[in-house]
Amino acid sequence: MFCIINSLDSHQNSQQTQTGPGRCGEVSASETSTLQKISHPNIISTFQIVETERYCFIALEIAENGDLLDYFNSRGHLPEEEARHIFQQMCQAISYIHSLGIAHRDINMENVFFNKNMDVKLGGEYG
Repeated sequence: MFCIINSLDSHQNSQQTQTGPGRCGEVSASETSTLQKISHPNIISTFQIVETERYCFIALEIAENGDLLDYFNSRGHLPEEEARHIFQQMCQAISYIHSLGIAHRDINMENVFFNKNMDVKLGGEYG
């Protein structure tokens, strides 16, 4: 299984996602705790969180087929059946996090990803 490392530098405010160590802003203990609680087939998995004095490294699942915005732009439109399937998986993911008392803070087409099987994987910020 592949993952992406998102590293957070507590001494800087810029955010950057990369495939190795680096700096990408500040994260709170409640955000890392929230990420560790979430486990659903339609949500990007958090594999491991490692905190040091300065950094917080987060190993996340990779969604090999990109995001919904790119998918939609490359196709121009989606057939109703396909759109319904995507929306159903998004609703299942959102219903799950709401059942845990967690809200998604930025639902948009760039935070809806697809894995290698074209299943929805919701990513983004939770709180």
